[in-house]
Amino acid sequence: MHAHDARARHALAGATLLALAALPASATQSITPTVVVTAPATGQASSAGDWNGALPLEDQAASTSRLIIEPDTLTGADRIERLSAHIPGAIPSVSHAGFASALLVRGFALTRYHIDGLPDIQRMHVRDLETVEHIDVLRGPDAVMRGITDPGGVVEYVAKQPSFKASGRLTQQLGDHGHARSTIDLTGPIGAQWAYRLVASAREGDTHPGGLTEDRRVGLAALTWAYRRGGTLSFSTEEQRNRKAYVFGTVITDAGPQYDRLFAADHQRNDRRYRRTALLWQDALTERLTVTARYAESDVHRDETLIGFWSLLNNDTLRGYATRYRDRYHQQNWRLDARLDLDWHTLIIGRDDNRQRVDFTGTQNIGGFTVDVANPDFSTVNYDALTTTARLRRETHRDSSWFIGDRMRLADGLDLTIGARQMHYTLRSGATLAPAGDADSLSWHTGLVARPTHDLKLHMAVATGTAPNTGKTRDGDFLPAQRTRQTEAGARWQATPAMALGGAIYRITLDNLPMTDPLDRTARISAGRRRVTGIELSGEIRSGAWTLSGNGNWLTTRQLVSTANGLGDAFPGVPRFSAGVSVGYAASIAHVPVTAKLDAIHVGARHGDAANTFRIAGYQRFDVGLTSRIAGADWGLSVHNLLDTRHIAAISARDDVYQGERRRVVVSASIPF
Repeated sequence: MHAHDARARHALAGATLLALAALPASATQSITPTVVVTAPATGQASSAGDWNGALPLEDQAASTSRLIIEPDTLTGADRIERLSAHIPGAIPSVSHAGFASALLVRGFALTRYHIDGLPDIQRMHVRDLETVEHIDVLRGPDAVMRGITDPGGVVEYVAKQPSFKASGRLTQQLGDHGHARSTIDLTGPIGAQWAYRLVASAREGDTHPGGLTEDRRVGLAALTWAYRRGGTLSFSTEEQRNRKAYVFGTVITDAGPQYDRLFAADHQRNDRRYRRTALLWQDALTERLTVTARYAESDVHRDETLIGFWSLLNNDTLRGYATRYRDRYHQQNWRLDARLDLDWHTLIIGRDDNRQRVDFTGTQNIGGFTVDVANPDFSTVNYDALTTTARLRRETHRDSSWFIGDRMRLADGLDLTIGARQMHYTLRSGATLAPAGDADSLSWHTGLVARPTHDLKLHMAVATGTAPNTGKTRDGDFLPAQRTRQTEAGARWQATPAMALGGAIYRITLDNLPMTDPLDRTARISAGRRRVTGIELSGEIRSGAWTLSGNGNWLTTRQLVSTANGLGDAFPGVPRFSAGVSVGYAASIAHVPVTAKLDAIHVGARHGDAANTFRIAGYQRFDVGLTSRIAGADWGLSVHNLLDTRHIAAISARDDVYQGERRRVVVSASIPF
């Protein structure tokens, strides 16, 4: 698709929006753009009908925060990294050159995301927020309800679902650097028992810095059958196609970070396709007993040629890298659970099963050419003329679990949550899919929530997590699973209806990390151990037309048992201090509703490598937005990185560095009907 054809199509869509803006708006739906952070009501079902199945236990650590996301023209957020200012302990990062969602929470990278009670696509996937109703974020592991999770936290997306109230929305965005996005979102009834949801979105533009073309298409279709009161059966299918070239990032030389340099060929072949199909059955069999069954199947197809760099040879030269491959990934997930609501406690019991298969084949060349740091030029690199070696990655993963959780009312204002999960996992890898891991793992949690007064909530909790290990010991046994344990205590004080303050102290220990056996270099042991200790503070206040929320996180990291020689205590890319602030203003000016917003994040100085040999400066980033409803449409202006700050978004070594996105300005019009 030629650039001028794409811009012409989006210009036509923009003209259509201008014409529709003159029509009277339907009163059936308000889509005033907003991003709201609230604490969920204990035991309340979500708007998606308790899809995640963990609500009776979500107060186990009392640090759960819910991000309620509606169509947002204020900050232009299309992925979760743009919402990090609202999540205490979280900072945005970069994973797989931006082809996977990336947050650092409480010092650890989040790599496993969930949707509607099941794992989301686990293979280099970014969940587009146009498909999301809201997000639940739990800081800390939650293996009991969700299985394999990351030490720092859990992100649970709740997908958009059909509604029996008819509504629609058409949105057009245009911005600098070729940015253009068109979205349509429709929902409504089909007769008395059926409802549908259709979402389609197309996004184009150029990366900044870099100027590489990106082209993303997203589609979601869902159908719900309410076959009786309290009983529903839902089906959804979604597809995403992403044709953005792989960005290899930048490097740090003695002269400092090499900002605004493109160390990747702009003629890379790239085609990524994602598909996910899901079923949900939920039935309130009695007033107290609800049974829920979920199933999802996902596929990822990637066909790519990547040309960039491998490592930094010296201050002037990079070792080149090129690869060509086909990647096929398949994922199956199912879960069955029953929820029993009694007078003094709520019980969940269930079973789930998760399977993944990767078939990756290709060729690569490492160091067959060099790249000039000061003047990178890939125009002469001919992949077919390079000497290549084969690449092969075949692996399968399966984990199956039984789990149980209970929330008990011990007395007025005093609740106890307990839970346990017994998991068995198997791993196979290599050309013959030989066994690579086989172990059992027990996870558990317990928490106590007290409300001594109506405006004060105290909590203490211990939550555990698990993740599989690969490899064998010198005795031929498979390694046991990695284990996470978080201990947390905190409080939340609702000082007035318009002001709340909260805080928590936590410690996370991750052990059983794999490392080379010092007595047998061909074998592995699980002896590595890390620890994070931190403090979080947060608060919200409302005064008239103004709202203010903020959070801060201080943490220290330590390698209790290093998995390799020379590791420093500080985790690379993780700051000691981070913070987020959001300021909002909503009022009517000359009878015209106006909403303004400022989101700011601060990321402190960080060590740039695992050995802690150098540090990089911290940064502040500001996003602003302005919206108003005029002639039945919501008109918006958003600016990402208002001050155009050059900054490092992610780093683990001098030649593994990703520059944050530069300033981007977007105007939008959103019309409900």
